[in-house]
Amino acid sequence: IIPDLEPDDAKIPRGSVELEGGYVLLTAQDSCSREVRPCEEVVIREYLNLEFGSDVADSWGGSVVRWARLRLPNGQIARSLWKEQYMTQLRTARQVKIQIDEDTAALAEILFFFILRVGDSDTDPEQYLALASFFGPPDTDLLDLSSNAYWSFKHLRDADLRVVDVTSIISCVTMAPDHQYAIHRNDGSEIDRWFLFEKPRLKQASRAGTTESMDEN
Repeated sequence: IIPDLEPDDAKIPRGSVELEGGYVLLTAQDSCSREVRPCEEVVIREYLNLEFGSDVADSWGGSVVRWARLRLPNGQIARSLWKEQYMTQLRTARQVKIQIDEDTAALAEILFFFILRVGDSDTDPEQYLALASFFGPPDTDLLDLSSNAYWSFKHLRDADLRVVDVTSIISCVTMAPDHQYAIHRNDGSEIDRWFLFEKPRLKQASRAGTTESMDEN
């Protein structure tokens, strides 16, 4: 599905949070803080311990207010499994490219966005984060045989959950179930396989100076 487009100067919808660098956190959101799944709690607590220390990790209560969408600086709207899983007409924009470090990027599915305040005071800085389920590396043999045309990845689901800063999300990507992979491999790696191709009209939209609609739909 190709998204609706509107001018770059579109108004930020009510209830949104405008972040630095052109990112905008968009509704829907939870009406209150809700407990996350046990596997998600482990990952979030590990992130807090690594970034802010054991005191912060131990004091976190195990619940978050989930947000559904994030507008990226390039105008794309990254969505999340939290809301998409209940929709009858799905968008593919919850799959994204994430910058891991200066030289490395990876593909992941956004489960939800959330905000954490580190500290007890209202003046303490907020952390704008996403919980993502990552894809494994591409099948390099098939990549070589196809002259870099066939990018096939295994979705690792809960086996590779990570917390990422929202500003590490580079772009949305289009991925679809890779049913033909079983022709080449039949060793278990063909299960939950996905292939990558460019999102339609992204280049055209960028040149035209337009962006996806930020209205909730």
